[in-house]
Amino acid sequence: MSLDGRAEELVSIAAAVAGNCMPCFSYHLNQSRRLGISVEEIEETVGIARKIRSSGTQQIDNFVSEELKLVES
Repeated sequence: MSLDGRAEELVSIAAAVAGNCMPCFSYHLNQSRRLGISVEEIEETVGIARKIRSSGTQQIDNFVSEELKLVES
């Protein structure tokens, strides 16, 4: 893998948040702190992941609404 440990842990934190995986988040939070990643860096990463997660949620909600309209027609 070409990512360094810091980048790998931050990506893993983002994936855990976006994927709603609590055990994954806890594990990667601990790993990231062991690597010296700051709380501020983690919070920034979490903020990005939250935006990704909420965008996906909104997109599926819109998709379902449109599909239901087609079924009703």
